[in-house]
Amino acid sequence: MKSANVSAPHVRLCCVLRTATASQYALAERPAPAVPDIPLLDALYGSTEVRQVLRRNHVPIVRATGSLWLRFPKPSPLTNDLVAELYLDCGLSSSQIELVTGQPSVMILRRLVQLDIPRRPRGGLSPFLRQHRATNNAST
Repeated sequence: MKSANVSAPHVRLCCVLRTATASQYALAERPAPAVPDIPLLDALYGSTEVRQVLRRNHVPIVRATGSLWLRFPKPSPLTNDLVAELYLDCGLSSSQIELVTGQPSVMILRRLVQLDIPRRPRGGLSPFLRQHRATNNAST
């Protein structure tokens, strides 16, 4: 009898760990990776506009560094208003939205498609980062 060559679907480790934790499975603790202070995180949380959107949508500010699943054991719900405001109004990229919500960027990109929000071209800086760098360069 021949055995079928079946490949397992690709599953992200953070999703598995999040699901296991939510289901109350006991997991062996491992030390958090040593991650230096992230200036981008400081810039995101330093933005009054970003903080207002997060506050309005009841998203906690998590300044800790480390893996996404450690920073956000329970990610904030990804509402249409939250995604639209952070992406369109604040100019954040999907990876920057991931940093402040705990939701994987793939979920954010899916929500953009559901909302018929056109994605920006790949590469280059997000509008938020362009403005942040221009402001910092002007003040120095």
